[in-house]
Amino acid sequence: MWPILCHEMFESVDMDLGHHGQSIMKQFQTFAETQIKTLPLITDDKETNEKWLLEILMDFLAITSFGPMYAKSLLEYCQRSPYYPTPEHPEMCYRIYSAYSYLQSAVKPESDIFSRCQEVAKAQIEPEVTRYEDDGNLNSQSEQMLTQLYQLMVKFRRTIKTPTFVQRLDNYIADSQLPNVTLKGLLKKEALNVEGNPKIIPFKDPVLTFDQIKNTLLNGISLSIDPNILLNVVIANLDNFNKEAPCEVIIDSIKKWKIKSVWNYSLSTLETKS
Repeated sequence: MWPILCHEMFESVDMDLGHHGQSIMKQFQTFAETQIKTLPLITDDKETNEKWLLEILMDFLAITSFGPMYAKSLLEYCQRSPYYPTPEHPEMCYRIYSAYSYLQSAVKPESDIFSRCQEVAKAQIEPEVTRYEDDGNLNSQSEQMLTQLYQLMVKFRRTIKTPTFVQRLDNYIADSQLPNVTLKGLLKKEALNVEGNPKIIPFKDPVLTFDQIKNTLLNGISLSIDPNILLNVVIANLDNFNKEAPCEVIIDSIKKWKIKSVWNYSLSTLETKS
């Protein structure tokens, strides 16, 4: 359930920016006014509306940054700690439906990791959305309102510098070797400069699929992959792991990824200076 902390992280960033400039919520309000002349209205009271929009916006930034499995975390949070709407927190069904909207987005990166995580998260959250609809907590009017809000948030996110899960996947593919490139071929291709002398080469790994990452981790082998990508795959397959099994291999994987990142950054710095 801990990915829900990404929501709290964005709230902290929002507060910090508010103290030193313009908060994320204030930026969103300005953006909304340029797009639709006013803030979206999801409840009648103006002050409550702004606070509810803030919560949904923080969820949106969290799920686009962490990835599809944030939806699972949000769902578990709402199920374990159900609450009635307050002036600070919107209806749970509003938050769940907004996360569900992200899971319905048609994103097609070269890797199958997004689609497989999306599939797992959607299978878990969809029955809850259906239950809200059957109970009358969600209707066509509220769903249309939340869909319009989601579309506005998608446009807004492009205006601020927040790394997305899809961008992380694109970077993972760009920074890796294709599966058919062997280590021998890599060394032969990159290890010699024009004079035929050895040179330092970047830390490269093959591009792994969702199942390859899962099976490698299940075998206790750590991987130098962006932790957000790694954790989405782990959470999507959590039932396949023993309760304590993922922790050690995840920590080792994060260490590997950090070393790889520092190594490649150092090489890029040397190349720039030379």
